[in-house]
Amino acid sequence: MAKKAKTAYQRLNDKQRKFVDRYCDHYNASLAYIEAGYKANRGNASTLKSKQIISDAIDEQTEAIGITPKRITASIAQIAFEANIKDFAPFIMGQMSLQQLSDSGVDTKLIKSVSVTPGANGTAVKVELYNRQTSHDQLLKIKGMSIDKVKMEMTGSDLKGATEAEVLAQARAKKPEDGS
Repeated sequence: MAKKAKTAYQRLNDKQRKFVDRYCDHYNASLAYIEAGYKANRGNASTLKSKQIISDAIDEQTEAIGITPKRITASIAQIAFEANIKDFAPFIMGQMSLQQLSDSGVDTKLIKSVSVTPGANGTAVKVELYNRQTSHDQLLKIKGMSIDKVKMEMTGSDLKGATEAEVLAQARAKKPEDGS
C-alpha cells in the first residue's frame, strides 16, 4: 500500500509548526515568530511567513477550519453591499426581537454591536453594523484594485516623460510596507 504524501504542515520542523499555529491564532507574524522560539526580528518573521512551505501550511490550517479565500471574500462582500440599517428598524423600534428578525430573513451577523440604554422616556436601542467603507476597501485590495502604502523614491528625472499609468505601474510592482 502506498504511503500518503505528507502535508506541508507535517513536513515542517517543530519550530516552524509552532510559528504556523501561533500565526493562525492572531495573524501577527512578528509575534508568532517570537512565540515559536525564534529570536525577535521583524524582517525574519516576514521572510519565514513568505516561504512557500510555510504559506502552504498556513493555508492548510486555515482551510481546515473553513477559512477559505472564497468564504472571506463573500463575507466581506455581504457587509459591503447588503448591510442596511433600515433592515434592523423593527428591532430598534422594539417591534421584533433579534431572533424574530433573523427568522424573517435579516442577517443579524451584520451587527457589530448593540447597546440598550434605559431612560426616562423609554429604552434607547443603538445598533452598529460592520463598516461598509472598510469592507469596500478590503474588496478593492482583494481584487488588486488598490495600492497599499508604498514608499517610493523617485527623482524628477525618473518622472520626466512618465505617464501617470507608468508611475502607478511602478507603485503596484513595489511590495507594500510590511504590516505583519
